[in-house]
Amino acid sequence: MHRTPITLDDVAARAGVSPKTVSRVLNNEPNVRNTTRDAVLAAALELGYRPNRAARTLAGSRSFLIGHLHGRADRDYILSVNEGIHTACFQHGYVLLPEPLLDYNEGFVRRLQQFLQTAPVDGVVLTPPLTDHDPLLAFLAARNIPIVSISPEKVRKSIASVYIDEKEAAIAMTQHLISLGHKKIGFISGPKDHGASHLRTEGFYEQILKSGLKREACPQAQGDFKLKSGAIAANEMLETHPDITAIFAANDAMAAGAMTSAFKRGLSVPEDISIAGFDASPLGEALWPALTTIKQPVNRMAMAASLWLISGALARTEQPLRERFDFELLVRASTAPSREN
Repeated sequence: MHRTPITLDDVAARAGVSPKTVSRVLNNEPNVRNTTRDAVLAAALELGYRPNRAARTLAGSRSFLIGHLHGRADRDYILSVNEGIHTACFQHGYVLLPEPLLDYNEGFVRRLQQFLQTAPVDGVVLTPPLTDHDPLLAFLAARNIPIVSISPEKVRKSIASVYIDEKEAAIAMTQHLISLGHKKIGFISGPKDHGASHLRTEGFYEQILKSGLKREACPQAQGDFKLKSGAIAANEMLETHPDITAIFAANDAMAAGAMTSAFKRGLSVPEDISIAGFDASPLGEALWPALTTIKQPVNRMAMAASLWLISGALARTEQPLRERFDFELLVRASTAPSREN
């Protein structure tokens, strides 16, 4: 059976407002009361209304496309970002176009040009490590494409950003382990081209030194944010420093790998060694014991970044928009008092 398309009039009738008000809400125009906006969006979602993007594009200069450019990153992180962007896009009649840029050689510019020719986006959300990729930022700026970065390492005067305090979050996790009596803690860092990796490493060693612990007793191993690299790094660390009582990995996937290496060596977690991660991924919650980790509101951060692009807020302010979100230390079963206590 052919279903009659839901119209703007249908949404107006369900929300109890005029079609003009529905149009103003869906176009994210200012001076609409929050209660009215919420009622219209709820009605549109309930009815399954989707604006005719092709007609809207012909009527104005916008494409109603939001791009998400991302490099190599944890899969769960990318999915969470995409979910946040999609939620904002769905509410306002936009479409999300995720595009991986995995190799940063000269060919990436050509690939990006092809992407923008076929999908003339109204703006892009960048996630690490692309947030700090100077040639990419210059390429987008030269074409006047609005940008919002999620968790960049560097604060740039001309680019809006949403973020958590990565360094402070790493300090909090390190302090948690120290409070449990751990004095010999290994750290598995992320890839060298990733800003979050640098900030988390910096926070870890700052707290180690501040607490009077010896840096040489707290070794660092290099990972790449993938599970296998965490397993390799932890195995090497336990081989050269068998006396460590805790490992802090810069993301949950590497922490899961470290846990695997500990089990293969006959170590119990957390009785023999505590293990902690970062990012609060579904993997960390599914592990046994469940992983102590740092939760950052990736979904909400991505929604906020998208709404700035959709609303045109970047063009209405002289100073780049920035918003810091709170992180949360989730203490679970993978960390416990040091065996040396």
